[in-house]
Amino acid sequence: MGKFQTTAGKSLVEDTSGRGIAWLHIRSGSKITLKFAEGRGNGPTDGRKIVPDDPTKITVADIAQGQSAMSCSLKASGPGLFAVKGFNANGILAHSLLVVAGSFNNHPGMDTDLLAGVCQSGDADMILEVQRLLYNDRDNLFDQHNEKNMKENGGACGKVCNASGQKVFSKINPISYENPYHEKLKSAVAKREDVKYRSTTIGTVRTVIKEWLKKGVPVRVGTLHSAHRDVPY
Repeated sequence: MGKFQTTAGKSLVEDTSGRGIAWLHIRSGSKITLKFAEGRGNGPTDGRKIVPDDPTKITVADIAQGQSAMSCSLKASGPGLFAVKGFNANGILAHSLLVVAGSFNNHPGMDTDLLAGVCQSGDADMILEVQRLLYNDRDNLFDQHNEKNMKENGGACGKVCNASGQKVFSKINPISYENPYHEKLKSAVAKREDVKYRSTTIGTVRTVIKEWLKKGVPVRVGTLHSAHRDVPY
């Protein structure tokens, strides 16, 4: 059965009924390009087609028919949930796509939101990676313990963050996230309160991070969330 995929051949996340889910920003001119992975067949005619449920609100354009798949672009005139259907060479419904159209705005309280920026870009492959991350898909790029990241980066959180950040955002801040910003430890750490920070130091670091984010560059940050006697810091 044919499936809607990214142009790179990545399978979309699906809802409970098995429909692929595509996110579409509705800013003027915004669109996403996908492919319908369904072969042409051996018959004299090619019945493959991609049909939106409401052509007045969602447009299917730039259709290109290949031997093993069709590609198209999707554009919505307004927010809403729309269905796009893919029919095989015999004209039979093979797969349905759920298009979620709307505006990707910054998370409340954030001046900069790099994930929203990715979803506004119209890059279906990168939008898919954001979906996998937010849906907590086991195979998402940032899951440090999934099979791929264990194999390629040894499951090390910093290495996974760096490699995955490069893929999604094309770049990442070069500052080492392992640089400690706490005061010099006077003795072995027994409890969280044993690790001291100066507000002036943290304020400076926050300012630097903010400037990098304004440039669209993500920053890796390591945080101390617990302390135990048997764990060195």
